[in-house]
Amino acid sequence: MPALRDNSIFCISCLLSIVLILSSNQVVDAQVIITPGIDDEPEPEPEPIQQPNSGAAKVFQELDYVHFIPLTNSPGNQIKLMLDYSVVDPSFIGQPMSGSMEVYATHNNSLIRTSSLSVPILANQSGTLQFATTFIDDDLENARAETVLTDSNGMTPISNRISANLTLGQIVER
Repeated sequence: MPALRDNSIFCISCLLSIVLILSSNQVVDAQVIITPGIDDEPEPEPEPIQQPNSGAAKVFQELDYVHFIPLTNSPGNQIKLMLDYSVVDPSFIGQPMSGSMEVYATHNNSLIRTSSLSVPILANQSGTLQFATTFIDDDLENARAETVLTDSNGMTPISNRISANLTLGQIVER
């Protein structure tokens, strides 16, 4: 279809040129050869349609520290995750954001706990966030913690997802 459009434009241009020449009271013999489907230059590829971004590109997060250790001052085992974030989209600075940490049992991949920020925070250019949860279940020895930052409602992801596989007693520092 694009070749047909180009040929139509070319034909109209030729006709206008002929009309202009004839209206200038000059007699000119002209022969125009039109070869359908042959273009001197290939048409540019159309731009890909950009799908609306869910917001994942607004903030980048990376793991700073994570542990899965027995608590010494109370019963239970704690998973604590510290992450550093930086705002990728400057227009997002000062906007409220939230986040959550999901903990899965690695032996059956079942979700066993979700923790989230108690209130949304305002995004700075960069910062550090902490997520923590405690398990009284002494049988849980392996877990996977995943975090994602979200919009202030906690519904739409605005960052990359971080995942850490942990064994009881493990401490991981960047």
